[in-house]
Amino acid sequence: MADDNCVAGTGVVIGTHKGDWIGVAPTGKQVMMRYSDFWRIEGDKLAENQVMIDHAGASSQLGVDPLAVKLQLQGFILGQRVTTEETHYG
Repeated sequence: MADDNCVAGTGVVIGTHKGDWIGVAPTGKQVMMRYSDFWRIEGDKLAENQVMIDHAGASSQLGVDPLAVKLQLQGFILGQRVTTEETHYG
């Protein structure tokens, strides 16, 4: 899709979860991750890019509650705020 100085596209990436990803240990599961990619063009150059990735959908495919992952990444574990030093992601 394109309009004046903006271009957008969507797609999927499919792969096997072989390494730590946002604190989730490798599962060996196949995962499909949706994305949307937006570009702003100035003259004949790409000036800005924004990418949106469906982390919630990918987390669900790995058997992980997406909200729990988000809270863990923000430093909340079991309803208590913890410091960075106390939080381990792999």
